[in-house]
Amino acid sequence: MGTVWIRGQGDVLVRADSIVMLASASDGLDAECVSGRTVRLADSECPGALQLALLDEIRRASADDRHAVVIMPPAQRDSATWRRECMVPSDRPGRRLASCGLRPEFSSCAGG
Repeated sequence: MGTVWIRGQGDVLVRADSIVMLASASDGLDAECVSGRTVRLADSECPGALQLALLDEIRRASADDRHAVVIMPPAQRDSATWRRECMVPSDRPGRRLASCGLRPEFSSCAGG
């Protein structure tokens, strides 16, 4: 399986397989990681729908083992549509991954 990352608020990247619990708060969706850290993934008016949509997006992204994938939160609070960006091996020295549209620092973040 390719690695699946979720981009949380503050540009924090969380590996999907390090999430032990998703929690719907009244104003958003949080993830508790194996490390014990809680990360706000997205603000939302409908966190339950957001959680179900994220689980479905992780399942679909995990099915493709050709690429690493970054799942990004919805652009608007009233949306449950997560966006996905595939990452491919980079040909530039010092960079493990490259992508169309993601900032370069995302390619070197550690999970957890």
